[in-house]
Amino acid sequence: MINFFIICATLLFLSVFPLPTEYYVFLKVIISIGAVLASAREWKMFQRLTVHLLGFVSIFVVFNPLFPLEIGSKLVWIFIDFAAGGLFVYYSLFRKVSIVNKFRKRKTEKV
Repeated sequence: MINFFIICATLLFLSVFPLPTEYYVFLKVIISIGAVLASAREWKMFQRLTVHLLGFVSIFVVFNPLFPLEIGSKLVWIFIDFAAGGLFVYYSLFRKVSIVNKFRKRKTEKV
């Protein structure tokens, strides 16, 4: 799962280059799937609204392929792509540590 989030981040960082329209359609589908998976994982772990959950829900709304947002400026899209890619990188590399610590804390409380 972590590798999928890294792939999502890489695709987002690559999208700042001029690429064919088909790439951006593919990007929206993959990023939407990644945002849903990350949101579900975040909810399953913490059972409450977190900043990360809100971030991934926002990413899903922006990259939703069924009801796309029309954001005309490429400069705005570059900013969105880097912000979303940064969240995927952070989540895949650093959030894992806090989830592991949460489970360790639960185990010690049960004993």
